[in-house]
Amino acid sequence: MKEAMRTLLLSSPLADLSVRIRSGPARGMKWTLFPFSQYWRLGGDADVVAAAEFLPEIRESVFWDFGAHFGIHTIAMALKIGAAGQVASFEPDAFSFRKLSRHVRLNRLENVKLFNAAVSNRSGSGGMIFTGTGASTQHFVYPDDKDKPTDEAMFAVQVIRVDDLVAAKEIRPPDFIKVDVEGHGASALEGSLQTISQHKPLILMSSHSTEETKGTRQLLEPLGYSVLSLMNERLSWRDLTFTTRLLRAA
Repeated sequence: MKEAMRTLLLSSPLADLSVRIRSGPARGMKWTLFPFSQYWRLGGDADVVAAAEFLPEIRESVFWDFGAHFGIHTIAMALKIGAAGQVASFEPDAFSFRKLSRHVRLNRLENVKLFNAAVSNRSGSGGMIFTGTGASTQHFVYPDDKDKPTDEAMFAVQVIRVDDLVAAKEIRPPDFIKVDVEGHGASALEGSLQTISQHKPLILMSSHSTEETKGTRQLLEPLGYSVLSLMNERLSWRDLTFTTRLLRAA
């Protein structure tokens, strides 16, 4: 009964009813009623905007949102950086992308570019685990057939190499990147490595496995990156796994 009611609400016009975000970095901005009402009631976590305070200048900066979901961080950072800045947001799930797009339109954010794609180390097509319409971020990208699970429902998504977007001047090089892509972070960063090596952006990363941490370290440590807490305390690379940490170049 509970799941049936949830499905009904998701398809109802009530789901897209406009409300105001009550607290957090995006307070006062417009959102939609359902699902994940905690976004507009509680404002989401403040880690991204807190980490952005380490930037020399937030205004007019460029923010890449890898794994944007419904866009709570996209909205908050678009507000912080102002009209001269740029947000590039990437979300492969169709339902989440529709919500993300609606939230950007509701707030008339002309400094945001949206991509219905998963960030990876190549461009093309890939697969994601299906966890149910309107689900949270529990999706894992498997762009290569050899990695595709055999016991999970899958759906096709576009995958994109972000270095290609920069080379084509579709987006600007970043000052700050948020990476929360459910285990695919090392591949996402690999596809951005040319730009990262040139511009050394601040990175806020959520790692979901030891392998994701290992791959990230192999890519970024040679570029002078180390792991820090949001209190600017130096940590070890193992402290990145199963949590959210700041990655910053010396």
